[in-house]
Amino acid sequence: MRYQRFINLALENNLNLLAEEYNVSIADAQISLAKIRPNPSFTMGNVSGDITNQALQQQLYAGFTQTVEMGKKRRNRIQLAESNSGLAQANFEILLRNFRLEATQAYVQLLIHQNIFDREKRTYTLLSKELEEKEKSKDMDELELLRLKIEMGQLLDDLYESEADVATSALALALPLSQIQNQRIVAQGNINIPYQTYAIDSLTQLALQIRPEMQVARLREKINEQGLAMVKSNRVSDLTFDLGNNYYTLATNEIGPTPAYHAITATVGFPLMLSNRRKGDLVAAQKSIQQAQTLVQATAIMIETEIRQAYLLYQIAHKQIQLFLNEGLLAQADRVLSREAQSYAKGETSFLDLSESHRKADEVYFAYFDALKNYIDALIALEHAVGFWDIDF
Repeated sequence: MRYQRFINLALENNLNLLAEEYNVSIADAQISLAKIRPNPSFTMGNVSGDITNQALQQQLYAGFTQTVEMGKKRRNRIQLAESNSGLAQANFEILLRNFRLEATQAYVQLLIHQNIFDREKRTYTLLSKELEEKEKSKDMDELELLRLKIEMGQLLDDLYESEADVATSALALALPLSQIQNQRIVAQGNINIPYQTYAIDSLTQLALQIRPEMQVARLREKINEQGLAMVKSNRVSDLTFDLGNNYYTLATNEIGPTPAYHAITATVGFPLMLSNRRKGDLVAAQKSIQQAQTLVQATAIMIETEIRQAYLLYQIAHKQIQLFLNEGLLAQADRVLSREAQSYAKGETSFLDLSESHRKADEVYFAYFDALKNYIDALIALEHAVGFWDIDF
């Protein structure tokens, strides 16, 4: 499985991501709720019943009551819900970035373990053939043969350990994929990623524009500003309009006979906002804005620090890689091993000397694989810190 296929499957199928994505839909639904206006109320009833049976006049009432929001409450409520929806999306983007980073690191781990296993398997297979040839020649005493078998046993033990590392690393990919594979995943890709030089200031400016953490900080500032507007709106009295029809029945008693008639009532009511004299809610909202502004600055400093640290580690990791490449340690280890093999073929050195040379050469390669993993992790961390992603293997 190549990296792009793996990461695409992981982003599409990971159950934790799918669960968290519902938060975005939930926040979007809150926008529709924010648009709802107060519902009218319908009232009807018999206001004065003739319970004494004196032929008194009765009042039958039917009417509507409607609350009208003042102070731009509905508009501010909608804007606040829209900003919260954007905040949910930005928080999901943060989760997505961290998930992509962890999934990629798991994939790289498998690639490195596969390279180590392949190297150890190559060494073990080569020495096994040499040992078979030596056993066929029957020119070894029992003690020498025992030593050789101990040496091969140690090599096989290392090979089993590497095989276990490959197996566990492959199984670990089931977590980002959210599915257990019927067959072991084999990572395919070239991990020799070329070094790139970046302008640190350009990286910082780009990160301040695209990092979701920065978007979250700015959205929180905006939300707090809208929260202040909402507090001010809530301090404005809403109006309540009542419109009703009063029907008075015919009164036939001798004391006060009254004809039947209709009477229309229309009233306007508003609460006395005595609590407006207390301004704690305004002070709290204003302080929240100042807090959010401070967090925007802190987030910018945090992002720039992350980028500078990641770029420094990337540069150092590249220098470490260069120790092994070109005419470096790998080429030197190969030359030593080649000469040792030639000496062994001529009968100038023993099988144990040949095995020791393979061990030393493998140690150099294992150190290279370790440095290569540090280099790739540093590159991944750098792109993660900036916020763009063009990693491929």
